[in-house]
Amino acid sequence: MIDLSMWLMGNPTPVAVSANTYTKFADNDTSDSENSKFGDAKDEGTFDVEDLAMGMIRFDNGAVLQIEFSWASNIKEENRFVELRGTKAGLKWEDNEVEFFTEEDGQLLKPMRHLQTANVFALKHGITEGAAREGSKALLLKSIREHGDCLQTGFLGTSFIMDALTSCGVVDVAYTLLLQHKNPSWLYSVDQGATTVWERWNSYTKKDGFGPVGMNSFNHYAYGAVVGWIYRTVAGISADARSPGFKNVILAPKPDRRLKWVKAEYQSAAGLIKSAWRYEGEKWIWEFTLPQGATATVTIPGEKASALYSAGTYTVSAFGK
Repeated sequence: MIDLSMWLMGNPTPVAVSANTYTKFADNDTSDSENSKFGDAKDEGTFDVEDLAMGMIRFDNGAVLQIEFSWASNIKEENRFVELRGTKAGLKWEDNEVEFFTEEDGQLLKPMRHLQTANVFALKHGITEGAAREGSKALLLKSIREHGDCLQTGFLGTSFIMDALTSCGVVDVAYTLLLQHKNPSWLYSVDQGATTVWERWNSYTKKDGFGPVGMNSFNHYAYGAVVGWIYRTVAGISADARSPGFKNVILAPKPDRRLKWVKAEYQSAAGLIKSAWRYEGEKWIWEFTLPQGATATVTIPGEKASALYSAGTYTVSAFGK
């Protein structure tokens, strides 16, 4: 679960993200997050890992990512760590190091390049740079297209994929995933009757009824991470890391015409923040409200410059957004 309580209370300590779930650093099939394998890696070093259970992610100032994990198949060891630094990352286990990136081009090893989750991690955490980053982006987009504009990520990858796409400047692809109705997708679950975000895309289907009860929560944080992206990117409401407690708010929506209107409210530590936008023909209209005592750094879609706003309610309009 992502614990934002310290930020909301005004404590700038980096947040620890605890997954507390059995999953792995790979992609999933259309029903759950535990059915894929890394695949054969004959020419790049063999991965004999059946399952990689990853527990706690600690991200410190964008420099070091440590992942506490346990080997859940051939290797019965727990509480090891993955350390990712700069453009090169390896899995350190005792005196050996299994590299995930090649020396030649800085990209993921060839047997992993088709995995959406692996590319999402490389992009989201800034592990690849320059041409290697563009390569990871291209591989991720290629995989999404080849799977019919559907994601193929498990619990960890799904929580990061929307932000990764947004940071790469392809927010339109993130919207395509958001608005997808095929399985797997968020709206596929909605089409099956979902009013919450489920643990499985097909926790319940109109055709087959309830899925396996052993792992079938009907209100689950993992795929529900998309709601955070909707607030941050669609509605445009984000915390300012330099001003914890929402003393200053980042307001920067990224609209898409396929979504005709949005209304969002967030009860922050500083008070109620509102953001609502809609399309009227070629005109885009945005209304937002800041609570008393708060300020906001506001960026209008399509513009690079930001402006500082004080408490109050504002209306902004633009054309062709």
